Amino acid sequence: MRFFAAFVGVTLIALALVAAPGSAETRTVVLTAHLGTSTYEWLPSAPITIAPGDTINFLVYNNDSTAHTFRVSSTTIDAGLPVGGNTNQTATFASAGTQYVFCGITDHATDSNGDGIKDTGMVVRINVGTPGGKTPGPEILLLALVVLGVVAALRVSRRKK
Repeated sequence: MRFFAAFVGVTLIALALVAAPGSAETRTVVLTAHLGTSTYEWLPSAPITIAPGDTINFLVYNNDSTAHTFRVSSTTIDAGLPVGGNTNQTATFASAGTQYVFCGITDHATDSNGDGIKDTGMVVRINVGTPGGKTPGPEILLLALVVLGVVAALRVSRRKK
């Protein structure tokens, strides 16, 4: 009986750990304005994926020969970037969805589908949350072990009767 009580206690603690929300993280992202082969771009230009509630500290440099701006959709960030200039901006993304970093100078970033969002050209996509849900981590293994433990405890308790 003691074994069963101890097992139930450990199971409840493990379930509480699995159910506990992850803490928000702060990431630093360095972006540099650059003239590519034929268009302006941010380097690196790969999408950034974060979880809802995470914060990004943007360190932005303009090493280009043209002035740019640094804007982040759904925020108030709109910083000028003169030639040789830089800016440090921070944004927290509370809700899942897609946001964009873009240059507000005419023709540096464009709206590809008429929805009013600058999504091509001098743009970096920010994926807040991943489509289809969060990538499973060690929590799923812990949950599987808890379920197996409960099944084993039930089988042991039935054999003793």
